[in-house]
Amino acid sequence: MMTSRAEYRLLLRQDNADLRLSEQGYKAGLLSEERYRAFESKRKAIEAEVKRVEDTVIAPSENVNLLLDRYESSRISTGMKLSELVKRPELDYDKLKDIDQSRPALSRQVTEEVNIQVKYEGYIKRQMQQVEQFKKLEIKKLPVDIDYTEVPV
Repeated sequence: MMTSRAEYRLLLRQDNADLRLSEQGYKAGLLSEERYRAFESKRKAIEAEVKRVEDTVIAPSENVNLLLDRYESSRISTGMKLSELVKRPELDYDKLKDIDQSRPALSRQVTEEVNIQVKYEGYIKRQMQQVEQFKKLEIKKLPVDIDYTEVPV
């Protein structure tokens, strides 16, 4: 599927296809137990790291502000959540690794997904709300005797 033509581009990305579809594939017998366990491990690692990034506060220091200067980002004078720094356009999860003291060793796939989920959290939530609204509209029944010629254009 070409995601540029999909209604929900932020949700239907190719990089998160395994997160969206692996459980259904496993239930249908299309994924081996080993592959499903690897998927579960990846999903849990992403969830745990997103939570850690959202909960981690970065204290202002010369080291932190020098890193922010390097990427032409505003300095901080009070503690700031790591997730808020990731959301800045000039920064991302990888660029902040030098000031993130408790960062675990993670695979490239996990770090990319963490970056996307944190950076685009607001947009993704908005699109999820749109999906829920459309689901409500999809179950609305039209009268069987509706005269479509009477519908105003």
